[in-house]
Amino acid sequence: MEQSPRLSLSYVAPSQAQKHVTVNETFRRLDALVQLTVRSRKVSAEPASPAEGDGYILPASPTGAAWDNYAADDLAFFQDGAWVSIASVEGVRAFVADEGDMVVFDGAAWTPIAVGEDADKFGVNATADATNRLSVKSDAVLFSHDDVTPGSGDAQVKVNKAAAGDTASHLFQTGFSGRAEFGLTGDDDFHVKVSPNGSSWNEAFIVDKDTGDTTFTERMVMLTGSSMGEPVVQIECEGVTTPATPMRMTRYSDNSLPPVIFGRKARGTRASPGAVQSGDTLFQFNLQGYHSGGDFGAAVGQLRFVASENFTSSAQGAEFQVRVTENGNSASFEAFRVANDGAVQMGGANTVIDKNRHHQLRSYTVAGLPSAATAGQMIYVSDETGGAVPAFSDGTNWRRVTDRAVVA
Repeated sequence: MEQSPRLSLSYVAPSQAQKHVTVNETFRRLDALVQLTVRSRKVSAEPASPAEGDGYILPASPTGAAWDNYAADDLAFFQDGAWVSIASVEGVRAFVADEGDMVVFDGAAWTPIAVGEDADKFGVNATADATNRLSVKSDAVLFSHDDVTPGSGDAQVKVNKAAAGDTASHLFQTGFSGRAEFGLTGDDDFHVKVSPNGSSWNEAFIVDKDTGDTTFTERMVMLTGSSMGEPVVQIECEGVTTPATPMRMTRYSDNSLPPVIFGRKARGTRASPGAVQSGDTLFQFNLQGYHSGGDFGAAVGQLRFVASENFTSSAQGAEFQVRVTENGNSASFEAFRVANDGAVQMGGANTVIDKNRHHQLRSYTVAGLPSAATAGQMIYVSDETGGAVPAFSDGTNWRRVTDRAVVA
């Protein structure tokens, strides 16, 4: 009797007697295979009281009066009071009732099909495996907030790890070889690192989980010039709120060393930066002292960029100041500044080199002369008898440079 090549459905032959027998046999086979459902694929012993229409995927070494003659992975159905075996064909799918899952026969074994929220693997244009249970091949992957349910409006990507010593990170690869990684790699601090080959890694920086301090573990480089005299890299302070903890670089190998602290004056937020006013600190670099009390004291040195006028589109004057701390003092004072006209001033507003690079002596009146105890000082006396004149100190008196006479 001729049969179909895949499901072995019997054909009705010309002039065949008892045609209904062949047709009914085909219907029974289709009733079992169409929308295929089995009770289990784990039962190895032939059930004693099966219900009409029950079906099973047979495991290895099935047993029973009928099942002894069947092979593993066959389909066994109870029809018309008897068991019938149907050999599995590649591509046949079945719903397994006691698992609640779909399975497919791949020609060698029955395997689960990823369906619904409980799928153990899922591939999009790619093959998922035991390690990469979700695999996607696409030019882009979009994660967006839920505007259908709708949701809260938030969108988060969560990477969870079991313990602090494990890794929760984002890894970037070239040819499936790691080149950059950020996240919690081996502890609960935030790490950023790069690699030239996927095996040796260079840590760029670490953000401490407890303090928020940032440690640059290798080096920090800023390129500042080119052959044309223009900056290659320019770092600007935008209108953002000063963080609660400024960026700090600390040598943890020697806790007696003071930290170097960068900071800037707050002036609004990124969304509403506000105007820069005269006196605002645009950028400040503090060298903070470590003292015998075991803590960091006040700044012992400062480099400051300060606004010298209210900023507008046409007015953006700024000054550069250097402050130091005198021996035995706890407060810093201004050593010198570069004023907004390019002049160099000592101790505040006392110009020593003007914007045209001319040297300038500090001016005094006769009544307000400073001490001459240090020999070799030079000043300018504005109201000396006979007219203004430069003067020098000899260790006791101020003398006019014109005739060496004592200033009077």
